[in-house]
Amino acid sequence: MKHRIFIVLISITFLISILITRLFWLQVMPMFSGDSLTKQAVAQRKQSVQIMSGRGHIVDPNGVPFTGETIQSLAVFPAHMAHINTQSTTEEVLQWDTLASILQSSTQSLKEEWSGEVYPFLWSDEHGDPVSLSSEQVQQLEGIYFPGLLVVPYEKRYRPPYIASHLVGFVSEHPEAVLDTYAHGQQHHHIDVYSEIGASGLEKSMNTYLKSVGATEISTFVDGRGNPMEEIGMTLSMPNHKYYPVELTMSVQYDVQAEVEAVIDLYLQHRPFITKTAAVVMDVEEQEIVAMVSRPSFNPEHITGDTWSNHAVKAEIPGSIFKLIVAAAALENGVVNEEDTFQCDGAYGKYGFVCWKRDGHGVIDVEQAIAQSCNIAFAEMANRLTATEIEGFAQKLGVLSKVGNDVDEEENGQVFAAGTNGDDEGVKIQTAIGQRDVLMTPLQAANLMVTFLHEGNVKQPQIIKKITFKNGSTVQEEDEMLYDSTLSPKTVQFMQQAMQAVVTNGTGSALQYLNWDVAGKSGTAQVAETNEVNEWFIGYGPVNNPKYAIAVMVRDTVQTSTHEATVLFGELMELWSEQKNSDIP
Repeated sequence: MKHRIFIVLISITFLISILITRLFWLQVMPMFSGDSLTKQAVAQRKQSVQIMSGRGHIVDPNGVPFTGETIQSLAVFPAHMAHINTQSTTEEVLQWDTLASILQSSTQSLKEEWSGEVYPFLWSDEHGDPVSLSSEQVQQLEGIYFPGLLVVPYEKRYRPPYIASHLVGFVSEHPEAVLDTYAHGQQHHHIDVYSEIGASGLEKSMNTYLKSVGATEISTFVDGRGNPMEEIGMTLSMPNHKYYPVELTMSVQYDVQAEVEAVIDLYLQHRPFITKTAAVVMDVEEQEIVAMVSRPSFNPEHITGDTWSNHAVKAEIPGSIFKLIVAAAALENGVVNEEDTFQCDGAYGKYGFVCWKRDGHGVIDVEQAIAQSCNIAFAEMANRLTATEIEGFAQKLGVLSKVGNDVDEEENGQVFAAGTNGDDEGVKIQTAIGQRDVLMTPLQAANLMVTFLHEGNVKQPQIIKKITFKNGSTVQEEDEMLYDSTLSPKTVQFMQQAMQAVVTNGTGSALQYLNWDVAGKSGTAQVAETNEVNEWFIGYGPVNNPKYAIAVMVRDTVQTSTHEATVLFGELMELWSEQKNSDIP
């Protein structure tokens, strides 16, 4: 008997301890967390709809936004619509019919859509996107009395037609990433596990600056039964931070980016066999990116597959554009001079290595080897260099490292894969023509053109010009010298002359129609064991006063009599070549 009483007393003591602990948690702990019971009670009674995320925005140098579009939307507060689930009076039926007419829907559809809702929401389409109301609809809605409905300004994150979407990127909920990044400071950073964070592009690489410090919300308050507390009414709350949200100014101009995308899209429209392509346009003097395009395109509001992947910063097999690096390395290392000649009979004589011109180029000098893209001549040049000299020169010219500091997803370039004996003759001659293990990104290729026009000095292409905080203070992004690899004036002049010869009498002669005289280098790379190729053209114009450098890459396409990358390069350069060289200021 005593044993049973003892057990009962222990059980009662245990339960009392639990109650005391719970009371302590409710009464004392809020003092340390900053949340009083009153605040918690209010929070439980608060029902909100978000109309602005609070993320910073991305704009062009003229302030034209790439992100953020404000639309008029309809906020629905079910707590204020008690009559939605009851038999409607004649007057209420008329109200519903009038509302349905304004919204171009039906009373039945609206009731079915809204009746199961408890918390406030924005009226949305079948994709879950808030519906944009016309000015006429807004005016009509403001002219009727319908409890629980409110026309509100809603800020969409992205603006159709989603210009520069790959560069800008997209946001998404990523609880694991939030926990990993903000494990010890979610409250300090005003972020929870369901906050949207940058998932790609500048949204991701600049998330530290762009992240929200609080959303703008419209709220209503309900009692314990879910009925609206009319005495409080609706409230508008927004963050009041000194520095955030910020505005990121890109070097990319909205109208230029839109024009480049339009040219590429029109070109691809008539070539269904091209599914992946990329182009980078750089301002030669400012050494900054003015346009970056990747296709296929994607909608940042609704992601499908890997269409969001930015091919402009993905490393691909470059083919013969890599010959420019081999030629410059041979000249600078003194193993070749401008007067040297090579004998091309169409085949190297071993390893099955042949020239694209099967009957050969005959005797050919260095300039024409570049202009005609002679494989045999470059195999001979590579044999006079060590693997270290080739790889080292590629590094000096900035095609092995990431060059775009703020660009997400950018990959490193490559000359030799890990474990490859670069001094093996068979490996070296394949490398010399940009095959085997060689990889380069279109961004690195465009920057290579700018590097040749700046005496071999490799600078980081600028993409973010400045960051403007809410209080007006700014941080200017400075140019960064990546490699001070100054080439000799003689090599610089020769390389520019050889790239001009590519257009005047070489593989790029199809570009002679342009109003501007341009220079550059074409490339065609075999992709693994398939019949597909990567086609490239990198170049600049006008020759006598270079303004723009462009890299075009057409990936995994079928090889035809038309070199697609060269043609697309010409169409892009045509955007600026409306004046003759002498007319350029």
